[in-house]
Parts: sequence; C-alpha cells; structure tokens
Amino acid sequence: PAHRREQRQRDVEQAAMLRVILAAALLASCSAFAPTTLLPSPNAHARIMPKSSSSRKALGGGGSTSPRRSLPSVFRLRASATDTTQSAIMAAIQKGDAAAVQAAIAGNEAQVAAGAGALLVFALLAGAALGGGKNKPSSPYPNNNEYDRRTAEAYFAARPGVVASRTAELLLISGSFGASLLFDKFTGSVDSNMPKRAAELTTLLTTLGPTFIKIGQSLSIRTDLMPPPYIAALQQLQDQVPAFPTEQALATIEAELGAPARTLFKGLEGAKPIAAASLGQVYKAEIASGPMKGTPVAIKVQRPDITEQVALDMYLIRNACPLFKLATAYPGDAEGLVDDWGVGFVNELNYQEEAVNGMYFNEAIKKTPLADVVFAPAVVEELTNRKVLTTEWVIGERLERSNAKDISGLCSIAMNSYLTMMLETGKLHCDPHPGNLLRTTDGKLCILDWGLVQTLPSELRISFIEHIAHLTAKDYGKVPNDLVRLGFVPEGKEDEILKTDAVDVLSSVYTQLAGGGGGGGSGGPN
Repeated sequence: PAHRREQRQRDVEQAAMLRVILAAALLASCSAFAPTTLLPSPNAHARIMPKSSSSRKALGGGGSTSPRRSLPSVFRLRASATDTTQSAIMAAIQKGDAAAVQAAIAGNEAQVAAGAGALLVFALLAGAALGGGKNKPSSPYPNNNEYDRRTAEAYFAARPGVVASRTAELLLISGSFGASLLFDKFTGSVDSNMPKRAAELTTLLTTLGPTFIKIGQSLSIRTDLMPPPYIAALQQLQDQVPAFPTEQALATIEAELGAPARTLFKGLEGAKPIAAASLGQVYKAEIASGPMKGTPVAIKVQRPDITEQVALDMYLIRNACPLFKLATAYPGDAEGLVDDWGVGFVNELNYQEEAVNGMYFNEAIKKTPLADVVFAPAVVEELTNRKVLTTEWVIGERLERSNAKDISGLCSIAMNSYLTMMLETGKLHCDPHPGNLLRTTDGKLCILDWGLVQTLPSELRISFIEHIAHLTAKDYGKVPNDLVRLGFVPEGKEDEILKTDAVDVLSSVYTQLAGGGGGGGSGGPN
C-alpha cells in the first residue's frame, strides 16, 4: 500500500540522516586529537585524507589539500584549540613529558565534550524535524530477539538523542587512551609502555560495557593479532568482569521462571555471584524442591536491559565502519563482518538456545569414541528460560591452570572434541577461551558456555573431511580444488596455490591435529 511505501521511505531518510549525524560526531571528536594538533608538520593531517579530489569532495571539500579549507566546520573541532594549548602539547612531546601531554590533552577533551553536546542538540532537532512516524519497531530485534540490522536502524532512527548520547560517551571515555597511543608513537615509547597501555585498554573496555568486554574477550585468544602484553591483560576480562546487584538477578529469576527465587533455589538470597561475564553472572545454589531437591546447580542470570545496550553498540560500530575503512584503508566488507559477529553475539542472549546447544552436544558426543571423556554441564530444563540458565554444578579447575599429570592428554581430547564437532556432529562451540575449559575431579574435560555456536552444513563438513584426507594422504594435487570448494580460494586461482608453500604448511598442521596436536598422554583417544 502507498502509506507503507511512504513510511518505508521516511524510515530510509531518517536512517540516512542518523548515519550523517553519527559520522559527523565521530569525525568531529576524532579531529580533536588529529595529527595536526600533535605533530610538528602542519601538513601531517593531509596524509590521512583521501588522495583523489573526488574523494575529498565526497567528504565535503574541494580540490584543496588544506584540511582547514576542505572540511566543513563540523569536522574542524580541533580548530578551536588555542595556540597556547597546541604549543604546550608540542613542547611536552618534544621533552617527552607525559604528564604535560596528558594535561594539554585534557583541554582538548573538554572541546570534545562541548562538540558532543552541540551534536546532541543537533541530533534531537534533526529527529524532531524528521518526525517520529508510525509502525516503528518496539525493540531493536523484534523478531524473536534475532540480530537484524534493518530493524535496529529503524529503532534507533526514532531515538536520535540516545544515539548521540552514547556516541559522545564512547568518544569521551576512549579519547584519552587514543591520545596516549599517539604520544607513545611520537616519542618512540610504544614497546616500553605496552604493558601499561594493555592494562589501560582492559580498564577502558570494562568501562565501555558488555559489547566491548566481549570484543576484548575475543581478542584475548588471538595471539596472531595481539602482542603478548595485550593478551595477558585482556585475559583478565574472562573472569574479572564487574558484577551487577544480586537484587536485580533475583528479580530477573522471578520474572523469567514465574516464582520467587527463594522458592526455587536454596542459598541464593544474599549470595554473591561466583563469576561475572560480559552478558551475565553465575551463582551457586541448590534446588529447593522437587525430584532434584538438594542438587547443587549453577544459575546464570542475564544482565538487565542488556539487549538494548548491545543493539545500540552494534548499531554504532556498524555505522562507524565507513570511517574505519577510510582511516585504515581496510579492503574487506567491514559491515558484513560486523553483521556476522552480531548474529552470534545477539544469539548468545537467548539462554534457551544455549541450553539446547549444550544438550545437543551431550547427545551427539555419546555416539563417538569421546563419549566418556568430554561433556557439557547437564541442563535443568524446568529452571531455564530466555534470561536464566540452570545447569548441574561441575567441580573442576581451568585447564590451563591445572598441574595434573593428565593435562597433555586432556588437551589432545579438547582438540579432537572440536574436530569432532566440526567434522561429525555439525555444531561447533565457538567460544573456547581458557575460562570455558575445565578439568573435572575425575579427569574429564567439561566445556562451558554454549551460547556462541556455529552450525556447519553437511556438504561443508564432507568437503573439509576430503580436504584433510588429501593432505594427510599427501595427495597434494587435489588440495587446490579443495580450497576452492571450501571458499578459501577464488575459482580459477588453483594454480597460484601450488606456487606457494601453503600446501606444505597445511599438511603439517593437519597431520599434527590428526595425531592429537603433537601432545602425548593417555587421557583419551587420538
């Protein structure tokens, strides 16, 4: 109908306006710390601007390479810095005086606050001018809380004040850390200050909230991307996330399970959480009644209002992708990458789905040689809902902290368990950080936290099995076609693979995995 087409058109226009506002906020705040403020060269800022005149025009400028003439005033927040402040920053950098640099930067942060306030007013006026419209989503993800960038855009397009406020908050909190990194770079102290900056980053991510904590946790196991000091610091996010009040957790339990927590669990009231994570926290208690009365359980309770927090941050991160690509020359599909990550991240908010994943693993693994050596915690279904997950209590210690003699064998079991999930059962646990792998008192491997999983189609699993078989059998002539079928190499580029050492490297890796990862031990089957 015509009225729906008109509404969709208004939604599109409003979402486009919000993207402009967001881009302006990001660029304006970033420009407060732009290299022209911190670098001796007055033309330094030009090096991060697009080289072509058409690109400069797309940003609002003409053919001039002067950033002050080519950029609109909203992008020139740094121009309001006084000469005295700029001189103070330059003098401090030249002397290597960190305290003086931080003091001068604090002045620029005040400018960012003023700019963010102006942008907030602008956003509110823009939202009022565009009009609220009808048929707006009642939540960011109205379709069973599944990630959907389109509904999120429509939802936050009707809430420009919320968007501008969170944007200003993120930029103000993170601005000092970014300035510190610039200081390290310009004074040649990147390596010496790395442990300090890693600790500051961990604190920053914790302050920014659950979405950024989750990002930090994901990075904490990426030794291929992050330097060792950052890995060590970010691993603290795995088990040192701030908790929320128990009173809120009890209210969530009652709302989700339909009865006061004291009637369902014994020892929960007044208790403190034994662990807090980015999306929820865990309590230890006993079942209060019924056939399982007295059974020790772990109760995971979701953080209050977490869905809207995560949705807003994902919305901002996705809309910041064009700026990220401009600043880093990233050649890939950054928006698509954010969407893929968002699907898994938002799905983690459904604890019923997590319960199903854990139960599926326990049933599927029974049909393999690993049946007696690895498991997921048993789910108490009648005490589980979307925001509350109850499982039987598992006594154990983190795998990487254990000094038991069978650890090498358990590591082999862990590798084989993940290969079995990937190649046989078809549902892969995708959150294998150290906090989620336990050695139980009877020497078994327990895999925790089944919220983030990936389902692998049977065709993909068969292709992967054939690929591994070709490598371990040293049938290297078939490897290029395998990589094309798996989507690792574009079709028509098979011959290019043979010109590199990729086949030899893959063969070595998979041969080690097939033998249990190169580790010995008698903890289970290879």
